[in-house]
Amino acid sequence: MGRGRRNLPKNNQELKRLKAVTLLKAKVPMKLTCQISGVSDRTCYRIKSDLKHRRTWLRKVGSKGNSKLTKSHKLKIYNAIKANPFISTQDMVRKLELPVTHMTVNNYLKGAGFVRRKPHRTLDLTPKHIENRYLWAYNMRSFRFWGEVIFTDETSVWLNDNGHVGWFHKK
Repeated sequence: MGRGRRNLPKNNQELKRLKAVTLLKAKVPMKLTCQISGVSDRTCYRIKSDLKHRRTWLRKVGSKGNSKLTKSHKLKIYNAIKANPFISTQDMVRKLELPVTHMTVNNYLKGAGFVRRKPHRTLDLTPKHIENRYLWAYNMRSFRFWGEVIFTDETSVWLNDNGHVGWFHKK
């Protein structure tokens, strides 16, 4: 990128940097420049260095281009995790024949709200949950047909998961 500035700052951060540049060119002290412009000390020092070495003070433009993952790729990834949350990103790229690296899949999953962790071994029960369970069991102590009762819960049962690390949604 060449020197100079754009016609209008695109966002609030660019406006803050423009204010810092103006103050630094007016030889306002560094601490005061940082306070008035609202940018961090490190950014002020970087801008000052950029001006000294005749480099552009504008923020470098990131790639932010089009994602190589299409909607169909993202759906395949989601379905793969739904079927087996313990699958690695390398295996996903290989099995789904994705045209990206495993790090791209990793970044997509993190951006979509997934985290890589071990599954919970215990339930997160509040004291109110514990009290309700105790009261239910106490009230059911005289029930006579326990042989015909099947208990279920809203949870997944994984046989032989061995505590492996898997992809789980944050929520």
